[in-house]
Amino acid sequence: MNLFLLNHWSSSLASVISMAAGTQNPFLVHLTPMMFKSNALLFSISSMAAGHLAVLRNDSTLRTLSSRHMIMAVSSLRESIQTENAELSLATILMLQISDRLFNTDSQIDHLAGAKAVIMHSGGPGNWTSSSAQFLLSLCFYHDVMSSISRTAKPLLSMTNVAPLEGLQSLTKLTSLLSVVGTISKMQGQSGPAHQQRGFNIRQNLLSITMSEDGDPDIENTIQAYKHAAIVYLYRVWDDGTEPPKPVHAEQCIRHLLRVPISSSFCSAHAWPLWTAGCESVDPQNRQLVIERIKEMYQNRHLPSLKRVQQDMEDVWVAKDSQRLQFGTENVDCCKVILHNRHREADLV
Repeated sequence: MNLFLLNHWSSSLASVISMAAGTQNPFLVHLTPMMFKSNALLFSISSMAAGHLAVLRNDSTLRTLSSRHMIMAVSSLRESIQTENAELSLATILMLQISDRLFNTDSQIDHLAGAKAVIMHSGGPGNWTSSSAQFLLSLCFYHDVMSSISRTAKPLLSMTNVAPLEGLQSLTKLTSLLSVVGTISKMQGQSGPAHQQRGFNIRQNLLSITMSEDGDPDIENTIQAYKHAAIVYLYRVWDDGTEPPKPVHAEQCIRHLLRVPISSSFCSAHAWPLWTAGCESVDPQNRQLVIERIKEMYQNRHLPSLKRVQQDMEDVWVAKDSQRLQFGTENVDCCKVILHNRHREADLV
C-alpha cells in the first residue's frame, strides 16, 4: 500500500467509519495488523482510502487508483479464499461491503452472502471466539440487519448473543436494539395471530426503552433515535388496526439525532434512523432539518453515500406526496421505492 494511503486510513478514514472515539479504534486495533498478512485486505482498505481522498481532493487520479485497487482486492480474494485464514477473508469481504455502501462502488457482488459462506464454512458464528473474530461478526451482524431493511427481506444470518457492535461494551444496549430490528425484518410478509402478538410484544419492548441518566448522552440519544426508527419500521410490516403513528415517531427520532454533536463518532451509525425519520416526515420543516443534517454530516465525513441518501429521500418524498395527493393517504415502502427507481439498495449505513 502506498504510504500516504496507509496514513490516511490510520489518521482519518478508520475514525470516520467507526463508532469508537479515541485511540482504541477497533478498525485499527484489529484490521491494521491483518493487512500485512493479506493482499486482498490490503488492497480493499487502500481502495477505500484512495476513494475517500479522491472526494476530499476532488482528484480523478485517486478515483482511478481506488478502482484499480478494488479490482485487485476482489481478484486477490478469489485466489486466496480457499486457503487463507477465514478471519482474513471475512475482514476483506466486510471491507468490500463497507466500500460498496459508503463509497458507492456498486461492485454487483453479494458480499454478505460471501461473508455468510465464510462464517458457516468455519463452523458457524459459535466458532468465532477471538476478539478480532467477535469484532468481525459484530460488523457482519450490523450490515446484515441494515441490508435486510434495504432489501425488504430477512437477515441472511441468524445470530444470537452477538458481541457488542465493534466490540465496544458501551454499545451493548444498541446491539440488543439492533437485534430487535433484525426480528422485525423476519416479519416481512407474515400474518396471523402469532404475527400480531409478536408485533404487540416488540412494540411494547421498544416503548419501554428509556434514557439512562448516567449514560453517555451521545449513545443514549442514538439509542432513542434507533428506538423510534424501529417503531416506524415495525409499522411497515405490521399493524394493530389503528392509524400508524409513524410521523410522531419520525419527529422524535429527528429530535434525538439533532442532540448528538455532528463531530460525535456515533454519527457514523445515524444514516438509517435519519433516513427512516426523513422518509416518514410530512412537515416541510422536519424535512428541511433532515436535509441540513445530512449536509452537515457530509461536510464532516465526506462519504458519497450521504449524498445518495439525500437523493433517495427526495425520491421517496415525491412518491409519498404523489400518492397522498391522489388518494388522501399513502402506503409507500421507502426502500421499495429505491429498489424500483434506482435498481439498488438504499444506503442505510
